[in-house]
Amino acid sequence: MRDRAGSGVPDEDEAEPVASERDLDARTALRTRSFWIIAIGLAGFWAYLFAMLQHFPLALVDAGVPRELATAHWANAVFMGMFSKIAFGWIADHLPAKTSLLLDYGLLAISSLLLLGVSTRGDATIEGFVLTFGFSYAARDVVTPLIIAYCFGSRDLAQIYGVLMLTILIGPLGGTFAGWVHDQTGSYQVAFETLAATNAATFALLFAVRDERRPRCARPRALASGSRRTRRCPRALRASPRPRDLPGREPRRGRRRPPVRSSSCRRRAAA
Repeated sequence: MRDRAGSGVPDEDEAEPVASERDLDARTALRTRSFWIIAIGLAGFWAYLFAMLQHFPLALVDAGVPRELATAHWANAVFMGMFSKIAFGWIADHLPAKTSLLLDYGLLAISSLLLLGVSTRGDATIEGFVLTFGFSYAARDVVTPLIIAYCFGSRDLAQIYGVLMLTILIGPLGGTFAGWVHDQTGSYQVAFETLAATNAATFALLFAVRDERRPRCARPRALASGSRRTRRCPRALRASPRPRDLPGREPRRGRRRPPVRSSSCRRRAAA
């Protein structure tokens, strides 16, 4: 590595990126609200994905779709997922991380609503499900690392991502639940309605995801008033400049108050 002008400092292009000091480690991220919201969203996603992997072609067959055509619909959904990562990667480059996350899970919620019409064997409904589900299920691999970096920083991104991926253990429960409902009722309708409600709830919950690296303190007006909330946030008090520390302002010199004299002292002074 060459030094710039022999100064011993590496070139900027060759310098390794340094994580911000505000980035959270895995243990601190576990105590935040956004971590558990993302975990709940991933748990719902895995349950939905496993249920579709095991039962979507069978649901089409139950609706009267020929087995070969049902298999072809599922193959098209998987084929869509192969290109959705590239397409969603380009979209994520032009949108904020939280917006990309909401777009992905919003498409998943729409696909679960279209899934409710599969039993009627509507061709438009089936094709709509294939497009929305195929485009959104594989995009999870794109948006999850982005939202982790947005909420917690990139210093411990791999560790936080690994802990969140433990939610995949919940996935088989979705397939088991859908199969149990079919055995009990002879139809997947109740299972699909439950999955649709779960996807809608997780999508709404993801709006509460935030950047956990920012201190949650009172506003500057509250800092000046010295409210109870301000006293709970000493970091904000240290960070907020005092009036005498503002640039371009000279320190005020205190005025000495005149001494208080008694009446006898005033009479002597008058004499």
